[in-house]
Amino acid sequence: MRTIARTAAAALVSMALIVPAFAQGSSSSSVSASVATSTELACMSAAVDVRETATINARVSFNAGIMAALEARRVALKAAFTIANNADRQVAIDAALKAYAKAAATARTKFKTDVKAAWTAFATAKANCHVATDQLTPRKVRGDHDDDDDRKDRGLHLGLLKSKVKAKGWLSGEMKMDLND
Repeated sequence: MRTIARTAAAALVSMALIVPAFAQGSSSSSVSASVATSTELACMSAAVDVRETATINARVSFNAGIMAALEARRVALKAAFTIANNADRQVAIDAALKAYAKAAATARTKFKTDVKAAWTAFATAKANCHVATDQLTPRKVRGDHDDDDDRKDRGLHLGLLKSKVKAKGWLSGEMKMDLND
């Protein structure tokens, strides 16, 4: 009796796996609906080219800004270490480091703005091309990190996890977890 039940179950499972494979090959109408025309693909290709070129140019500009900031810092620090007076030398060093930090921050801000503008222009162009690319494009512009999960979870390994667990009531028994599900 058990052998018959096992054989029947194996037959049902194999039929469940084989039948959908044959059914997929017979339908061609769903495939043609998702095929883009050559004009739409050319439109997307041009939009991607513009976006990627703008991103490359933003990176080149960022790197040039950082290199200029590093060069200015090097020159300022070399000049600072020619000053004999300790107090004056420290003022010059602080000024050099502050100028570098400001220049680097300006370069980062400009880079983020340029990349965001490139992705915004791409989103507009993509909408005009009418090609489905939902899986290819990010849901958010990469330059905006304010609500990324890694920033929300920082510090949990430093003891904040315990206070978070207490705040949610997991330790006091207010919330019961059923591990049998």
